[in-house]
Amino acid sequence: MITIDKNKCTKCQKCVNDCTAHAIDIENAVVSDLCIACGHCVAICAQRAVTMDNKPIVELQPQTITSHDFRTLCAHTRSCRHFTKQTVSEELLQKLVEITAQAPSASNVRGVELTVITNPDLLKKINTDVAGALLKMFRLVTRPIIKQIVQILTSKQQVIKLQNYVAKFEKAQQEGKQNITFGAPALIVFHAKHEKLGMLETDASIWASYLSLYASSFGLGTCFNGFISNAFGKNKSLQTQYGIPQNHKVYITLMLGYPAVKYANEVSRDGAMCSIV
Repeated sequence: MITIDKNKCTKCQKCVNDCTAHAIDIENAVVSDLCIACGHCVAICAQRAVTMDNKPIVELQPQTITSHDFRTLCAHTRSCRHFTKQTVSEELLQKLVEITAQAPSASNVRGVELTVITNPDLLKKINTDVAGALLKMFRLVTRPIIKQIVQILTSKQQVIKLQNYVAKFEKAQQEGKQNITFGAPALIVFHAKHEKLGMLETDASIWASYLSLYASSFGLGTCFNGFISNAFGKNKSLQTQYGIPQNHKVYITLMLGYPAVKYANEVSRDGAMCSIV
């Protein structure tokens, strides 16, 4: 809910001009239900006359990060699959979650929820459960009849690659290695009540990206884990075991912890294809 303090408002019209929903009647200090709760009116008001949900207003600090600093941060943020045994404090985890308040949304709603799992036993169970689901799928795909269909759709080389991967995966499981969670001390799950319309998957991706970069600034390593997201999506009873409602869809899972390795170089690879018209 947006409220306007008539005693502080100078009717400068900045909030009116910046409101893309045309929801502000500044003469009567009223905001209509056209409001999309983007918060621009709160951010632009130098008099602090506009508030959202009666929450305190925090003055925006000067932006001090250079483009070089940000590029360096991105270059350092690599997928981490080797973690130390050091746990991530609850205080730091809370800071990471709070950064999502600064992240934009594609749908102008904030329906994405986060579940943070740090219990070592639960993390081991997730590794076992997801690995089991993957092996079941791999064995199905590599059956003779299914393999022939897959080979037609892809190539013989891809089928051979998959078979080799399955063999290594099974060996890792037999040796008791955590080749899904990789021993990460924390797992953050981004999920929301499933809706056919809306852009919650995009919102989850944006928020997870912000959180990943923010985590890097604290010296943490992260890794997006599609295996866990897919396993939860295919088995709703599985996700409820970890406190995620059955009517929710898991969009992103992000492993988190202190990296056990340190990289010395950037990797030379192509960026996104781009056309400017």
